[in-house]
Amino acid sequence: MATSSVRITGMSIEDFVERFSAAPFELVDGEYIPMAPVLAGHGNRGANIFLSLGGYVQQNQLGKVFAETPYVIVYNSDWVTGSRVPDLMYFEAKRLTEYQDSVPDWEQKPFILVPDLCIEIVSKNDSYSEINDKVGRYLADGVRLIWVVDQATKSVTVHRPGHSQQMLKIGETLSDENLFGDFALPVADIFV
Repeated sequence: MATSSVRITGMSIEDFVERFSAAPFELVDGEYIPMAPVLAGHGNRGANIFLSLGGYVQQNQLGKVFAETPYVIVYNSDWVTGSRVPDLMYFEAKRLTEYQDSVPDWEQKPFILVPDLCIEIVSKNDSYSEINDKVGRYLADGVRLIWVVDQATKSVTVHRPGHSQQMLKIGETLSDENLFGDFALPVADIFV
């Protein structure tokens, strides 16, 4: 969604936490971009995915799914140069455990760890170029899998580094055996 932005070069993690707590934002290429509120339909689609995927990965001890949680890009261990807030994100168990063990106060910070999966739910006011830019940033950050959920087309577009995008529609099933084994989510179940 187009919003006004302010240009900054970065900030300490402490400043990031303070500012983000006051008003969620993303820091993209030096621009401080306020986040729009999540509306009911957007939240419903997110909840449908979260309940299905989150329950599966928890039951199978594969990792953990987080909603509306920031991860940051840092210049060194304390200087935030970028931040992203996917609608949902997933970390594999081994990577998450290693991170938690190496960052004792991890719960008081944004993640300083790139997710394995980012899920973006297209809002009514999102432009195609904004979503494309987000996908490009996730891929550049090193995210292994991106799902873009679009209510208008009732579809999910799957992006993987080095692969062509794949659009799945009602009647098809969302899965990724590399990250989730035999997990399968009918696309139709996202839009109920």
